[in-house]
Amino acid sequence: LEIDIIRKKYLKNGINFLDRSFVSLSAHIYAVYKIGIADFREKHINLLNKLLNNGEIIIPNYYIFVTCNYNCVKKRFILENEIYNKKEAPEFFINKDYFLAINEFNNLWQGNIKNGLIINTGQLLSKDVTITPKNFAEKILNNEEIILIIKKIYFNN
Repeated sequence: LEIDIIRKKYLKNGINFLDRSFVSLSAHIYAVYKIGIADFREKHINLLNKLLNNGEIIIPNYYIFVTCNYNCVKKRFILENEIYNKKEAPEFFINKDYFLAINEFNNLWQGNIKNGLIINTGQLLSKDVTITPKNFAEKILNNEEIILIIKKIYFNN
């Protein structure tokens, strides 16, 4: 979460893409809880709330979740390990239950917001798809909405 402090220095007017936002970390916290590794949900919500209130978290205008099926992810993971001959990511990241929990969180997140899109790369259309800001709601989530959505996902599912 604290990486956003550094990212804010480099934001420019116009389009800025964030990979691994607070939503990604929230999904990870959800997944490690769901698969029984650890329960950091309360600590995460408290830290996220603090950083949001201090203006240290970047709140995106739009949330785009790119996914594919589990077998595709597993193949990519194995291929990257073979090509780069290194194992930087822990094996549990490729655990099917972890993957499904990440997808579950992101689907629940997208279901609670109006400014999001899910792209499944395994189901790409045969024609080009153009995504413009008109396809999304103009409203940026506020701090309270973010915390409420994450609490709802963490504790009501």
